[in-house]
Amino acid sequence: MTTLGLFARHPVPGKTKTRLAKSLGNEAAAQFATAFLHDLLKRMPSHADRFLLCATPENQESLDWFQTHAPTDIQLLFQPDGSLGDRIDWFFRSAFADSGEAKTTPAILIGSDSPDLPSSMISKASILLQQTDVVFCPATDGGYTLVGMNQLHANLFDNVAFGSLRTLSQSIDAIQAAGMTCQLLDPWYDVDEVQDLSLLRSRLRTDLKVRNSCPQTFDTLQKYWPNIELCLQQQDQC
Repeated sequence: MTTLGLFARHPVPGKTKTRLAKSLGNEAAAQFATAFLHDLLKRMPSHADRFLLCATPENQESLDWFQTHAPTDIQLLFQPDGSLGDRIDWFFRSAFADSGEAKTTPAILIGSDSPDLPSSMISKASILLQQTDVVFCPATDGGYTLVGMNQLHANLFDNVAFGSLRTLSQSIDAIQAAGMTCQLLDPWYDVDEVQDLSLLRSRLRTDLKVRNSCPQTFDTLQKYWPNIELCLQQQDQC
């Protein structure tokens, strides 16, 4: 019984993918966020026994959007206020609170910034969690695109500086200080900057299977590619 969670923000222009918006504008950034969510919600729920869509912010507009765009057979939860570390802790508390007697069934959390994250990462993390306490998929920016636990280890990330180059290393330090073990998957990347879109487009253009798993993302890339290319050419001004 693997539980898979997805952290997702309601894609409102000006309030989502703000680093990408600095290069491409608020509307384009929101359309990419929407595309990422649609593609992840289409393929990821089938790779776990239970899927939790953990949305933010908690308001009626956000609720309406997710109820319209998310599959009807998944569980929708709203993230509480607090730091990212607080909200990661909340996810694992929520995941394991409903695990019944199966206290060592794994729970895995991913974000919505990696639309082409290989599904194999989920199964690899589940396998590793049979022999280790925590699993990370390192991100290329110093953080991580996936974190999994074999059982609840509360408050692990209270002193981690999220969004920094040391996010992963500080998380590993916290795990080791608590006397626990962790393992790392192969690194993957988040799509935060316009340069990341170029890498994403290259992957989708050269691998038909990956492209077919991210159809809305690919369409959005094609739509905005002239703007992306211009921005890349004039990177100093973006």
